[in-house]
Amino acid sequence: MTNKLISSLYLFLSAYYKRKEQYSRAVRCAKKVLVIDPDNIKALYQIADISFELGHYRRAAVYYNAVLQKDDSQLEARHQCGLSYWRLGRLKKAKNKLIMFITSGKATTEIYRDIASIYRQQGALDASTMILQECLKKTENNCYCVSDLARGYFLDGDTEKALEIMSKHHSSCNDVIQYILLYIDILRNTGSWDKAIQIGNSIDNKDPDVLIALAGVMKDSGDNLKAEEHLDKVLAKTPGHPNTMYHKSLIQLAHGQYDTGWHGYLYRKQTHENPVRSFGDLEACDKNIKGKHVLAYAEQGLGDEIMFASCLSDLIEVAASCTIECNPKLTTLYSRSFPEARVIPCQSRSRITDRPFTDLDCAIPVGDLPSFFRKSRNDFPGHYPYLLADEIKSANFRKLISEKSDLKWIGLAWRGGLPQTRSQLRSLDLKNFEQLLKNDKLGFVILQRDMSHEERETITSFCDNRIHFLDQAEFSDMDTLAASISAVSCVITPQCYLAHLAGALGVDTKVLLSTSAEWRYGTINETMDWYPSVSLFRQHTKGDWQSPIEKLTQHITC
Repeated sequence: MTNKLISSLYLFLSAYYKRKEQYSRAVRCAKKVLVIDPDNIKALYQIADISFELGHYRRAAVYYNAVLQKDDSQLEARHQCGLSYWRLGRLKKAKNKLIMFITSGKATTEIYRDIASIYRQQGALDASTMILQECLKKTENNCYCVSDLARGYFLDGDTEKALEIMSKHHSSCNDVIQYILLYIDILRNTGSWDKAIQIGNSIDNKDPDVLIALAGVMKDSGDNLKAEEHLDKVLAKTPGHPNTMYHKSLIQLAHGQYDTGWHGYLYRKQTHENPVRSFGDLEACDKNIKGKHVLAYAEQGLGDEIMFASCLSDLIEVAASCTIECNPKLTTLYSRSFPEARVIPCQSRSRITDRPFTDLDCAIPVGDLPSFFRKSRNDFPGHYPYLLADEIKSANFRKLISEKSDLKWIGLAWRGGLPQTRSQLRSLDLKNFEQLLKNDKLGFVILQRDMSHEERETITSFCDNRIHFLDQAEFSDMDTLAASISAVSCVITPQCYLAHLAGALGVDTKVLLSTSAEWRYGTINETMDWYPSVSLFRQHTKGDWQSPIEKLTQHITC
């Protein structure tokens, strides 16, 4: 058998194993081709593509570069190599690979968008905007570039400009799903629910993602029945549709229907929002964790990690051993709070993790733990607080603020979230707290990070010397922040990670909620199942913070 025929056979086997998702075998076959023919571009491509798909971007970049060394005209290899560098955070190299497409006049819409995203990640917002505008010059009504341009302004907090762009191009883009979804999302995040529903209903052929987006709008506006109707329409056509099952579960969980809700919540791992991670040969802890050596790994945001950590003590009790992977900011705090477990910082949230765990049996995302331990309201135990602050740090901070003034000290934050997580709806103007801040029997520890100069001046004018500002560095160290929070009498905050951290520490916490609060906070309840020390103060009319703040003020001062 000739070398050429053997190479062809191994390439065929490599492609076969790749289709079967047996990636290790696919790579081994491709490497055998390279032993016979080191210049075989198809084998180099195969290893590069598999590496990229699995999240091994460093290896992918090496093999894509090898392709380009053999044949510099391979445009797809250049594009993928640039994307690999981008995923690795090597933005300059990524940009240099991709910018050549523009200089050579071979840039596609996708490449323009990739370059713009890299500029944005570098903080070069003007350059990102310029690239997208250049894309629009080539194709005047390119709805994908329109969407990216509007999204950029939206993420920067310039919602007005984003909506102006979307409105300008609506007549030419109103049948493009990505454009419609973004338009709905921007309107939803600003509370323009009627307009969002109008935009969604303008499409004749209802895409499942549009129905899901409309359901989200209706849920935010308080119409849960309509929201479920839209989700059920998708499920009637596509039973078990993962994204629909996931979003329906959020409505069920908000109503305390935990048993059915957690079942649907498991589908989040099949969506692009929360892709499941793989840890080498470790199997998933799908059904039984009792007596096993378990890895509980990080997922979602900081607040979610803290909330789901309430289940870690339950896991430790039934597992043979427990390894907890968490956000690096939480490592010290978790190590003290869960001394029976091994706590490690999360190094990467890539889909595939190379880190070896030879002493473990299975892995489970922390968001799956409630499906084992929180199947009803009665399953929420009383072992609170479950996070333990550093007692010495806390005592030192308590002494520091008491030396300023012997008052009742309150931790205060007024903004939460990002533009894409409805920060406009959940955040308050500092002036809403004027009456409370002027109470001379209260002192305030400011827990709001990234304060503007105007906000600092406003709060100082209200409180004079009854105030303590944390250093910005303290917000990056959750252990120090936890100690500061544990030292105050209570915490006032909108929905954000501070509510979860204070609740997990057992601190008296007052959370101000908009009419479109997240599922974690329920629908009409005044307390949280997750944290007995948390009280909820809800808006009854969108945008009206006066009533909940008046009620909160009575609780604080009585």
